[in-house]
Amino acid sequence: MRYYKVLKNGKSFHGGDMSWPLPVEGNPGEWVKHSGDISPCRSGLHVTTEPARWMDVGADVFEVEVSGDIVPCDTADKFVCRELRLAKKLSESELVPLNVFSSGTHEIKNAYAFCYGSSKVNAYGSSTVYARESSCVTIKSKSVKVTCNGYSVSIDRSNDGKPVVTIGDG
Repeated sequence: MRYYKVLKNGKSFHGGDMSWPLPVEGNPGEWVKHSGDISPCRSGLHVTTEPARWMDVGADVFEVEVSGDIVPCDTADKFVCRELRLAKKLSESELVPLNVFSSGTHEIKNAYAFCYGSSKVNAYGSSTVYARESSCVTIKSKSVKVTCNGYSVSIDRSNDGKPVVTIGDG
């Protein structure tokens, strides 16, 4: 399984502000070790298998190497471990298979995606799309959730094709 860390300016930004030793000139960063207990969402070094769920404009995604104990968290994509290092920063093209889009037109089905910049996403099935900047989302199913500029927009067309739109805080 591949694990990832999403950082802004080399720092954690989801529940912490730790500065991470970044990869340099193609070499992985230094190992970071957590010495206490590891507990999901409380203590330890957290990673994800789906960086689109944790992405934000200005963030970078790093592929990581983990060592020691690894424990699943409350969501299927999140884990906590004892040791990790940032192996490499992913490029724009390496982010596409992970549903992180900054340009081009893409399709997703029953998945999470983060789009920003000039990207366009056609969303099918039970997809959730986080849209920022000038990105565009086209709904291709009966229901989909789009989070846009801090607002959550849910559209459900399963009632005889008539759309039911719900708008709330993101």
